[in-house]
Amino acid sequence: MMHYDFIIFFEHRTRELENVCLIKAELERRGYSVWLSNTAFWRSIKTFYCLKADYVIVPYLYDDKFVHYFADFKEGPPKAIINLQMEQVHTIHTAENGLKFPKGLAKRFYHLCWGERIVERLHKEAGIPSHLLLKTGAIGTDFDRVAFREGDMDKRQLAEKYSLNSAAPWILFISPFSLVSLPESELKWNSDFLKIPHYKYKSYVENLKIIRKATLEWFDNFLTENPSILLIYRPHPAEMSSDDLIEMVKRHPNFCVIDDGSIRTWILACDVLHSCFSTAIVNAYFAGKNCGILRPVPLMPENELELLRDADFITDYEKFVAFSKNPAAFEFPVAAETIKEYYEFNEIPVYKKICDALQQIHEEGVEIDIPLSDIEPYNLRRNKMLNRMLARLAIFLANFIHFDCRAKGKNMLWLSRLSKETFGIQKEVLNMEARMQYLLERLANN
Repeated sequence: MMHYDFIIFFEHRTRELENVCLIKAELERRGYSVWLSNTAFWRSIKTFYCLKADYVIVPYLYDDKFVHYFADFKEGPPKAIINLQMEQVHTIHTAENGLKFPKGLAKRFYHLCWGERIVERLHKEAGIPSHLLLKTGAIGTDFDRVAFREGDMDKRQLAEKYSLNSAAPWILFISPFSLVSLPESELKWNSDFLKIPHYKYKSYVENLKIIRKATLEWFDNFLTENPSILLIYRPHPAEMSSDDLIEMVKRHPNFCVIDDGSIRTWILACDVLHSCFSTAIVNAYFAGKNCGILRPVPLMPENELELLRDADFITDYEKFVAFSKNPAAFEFPVAAETIKEYYEFNEIPVYKKICDALQQIHEEGVEIDIPLSDIEPYNLRRNKMLNRMLARLAIFLANFIHFDCRAKGKNMLWLSRLSKETFGIQKEVLNMEARMQYLLERLANN
């Protein structure tokens, strides 16, 4: 039985792997043993059945169900759970109604907060004790710092890896459209989880589909008018491939869809940035780059990102073209004061603040009771022999075979996601861990 000081779970490889590998490298530099695991696939079976940890670090922790999932190790629960809260900026409706606030048992544990606004609302509105709210900043912003950029792939290297024209101007579109390809069953699950009437949630998704369709029409016209400009469509980590994007790639040689690599790498390499309602706009801000917010069709007000409540949107095609050809002529669309409310960013890197907090928790030997006895354990409910064998087979195959199943069936969608998050992941993790170790060595020598 392998015992670790910390086990870190991550969900989306493109969004989180860089971040958790940096935390892992710093904790190991301080003398702690650390294991990484995906939340649902790849090493999760081994993690829950063969490993034990003093403390577990997770990407989200909403309620009792998630507490039991992350604590239900075969050899017993950890001493405590630390929630990275990978999503902290929400829609206005979600934030004002506390739909994604930690609830129940989740309120007993530690929650890392990006900024003062997050701390205040989790304390005052969610009722979480202040000593459990650790204001650190968002770790993804560390990679926007100049000192962290050495060793990143630049435009020339990316062009060589993905067969792109490095001489062309590059426009990056950061897609937020993770919901538009979901089947009815998953939309129903989401609406139930958020406690939103299903008809209302469906109208929100239909609004997103209309915005996406209009955005692609802008791209279609722009790419035809500007064949020498390359537009790179960056899907949301949870977004599945779709027929309309495949048709766009066939129709325009200057259009491509790339979901590989960290968003920060592409933000730094591209000449022009656009999104619709993504928090990645903050990475652009801290990297010193402008980013257009495209709104060819208005978003329903209650579904606006709270960060973008008073932002300056691009609502007509002519302004989109003008921004795409000269972003320096436009002001950043979100006020600096607004960003600073949600994101703490100062001379101390976020990864150091996070690891300082984790070190203090470990040194103090903090233990928080996790009552598992009142429910049937999460993993054991799924311990039927056939299900375990099929799951192991799927996980094994998905490491080596890339599945791209755009069928509407729920099981096929699951297989596509499994493949997206696990195909080649073992090699990628090893490479990323080596990169982060090298980064810390370089930072220490500067």
